[in-house]
Amino acid sequence: MTVAGRRRRVVALAVVLLVGCAAYDGSGLTPGKSTAADVESLMGQADEKQAAAGGSSVWFYTRPSGGNTYAVRLGPDGIVRGVDDRLTEEYIATLEAGVSRREDVRALLGPPYFVSHFERQQREVWEYKRFEIGERKVLLVQFSDDGLVREIVNAVDYDYVPASASDAKD
Repeated sequence: MTVAGRRRRVVALAVVLLVGCAAYDGSGLTPGKSTAADVESLMGQADEKQAAAGGSSVWFYTRPSGGNTYAVRLGPDGIVRGVDDRLTEEYIATLEAGVSRREDVRALLGPPYFVSHFERQQREVWEYKRFEIGERKVLLVQFSDDGLVREIVNAVDYDYVPASASDAKD
């Protein structure tokens, strides 16, 4: 392949990646107008679809590395009602230890990034990776065997190493 051919291929790949990122947050959807078919066309297959009250549904879209979880709310008619980023301080603040339940967390935040089981403690921990301006954070939600939230930890993700920092180590 020629140098010009490789450049064209790299530019095409970059365009595809940028378009994919732009569509990931649902910014091309119009509440009250866009349909479920528009959502799938723009954002792809949902990571999880949940039934909601009155025949409505919520479709969750997550990135493989975490960071954001977008919830597309659809009415019973299949029309988009709204798109929200659920891994924000506002949504997290609605969770309460000793009150919220496993199904409440799943309905609010969508599927976790990672699940850990601690048999001796009879605990399950759901991990959500998230981005805030300038730093990577991790949300840990701990459940007892009865499905009740026991602890919520929202902290800086010290395991996260930005690509530029890992390049500097090599």
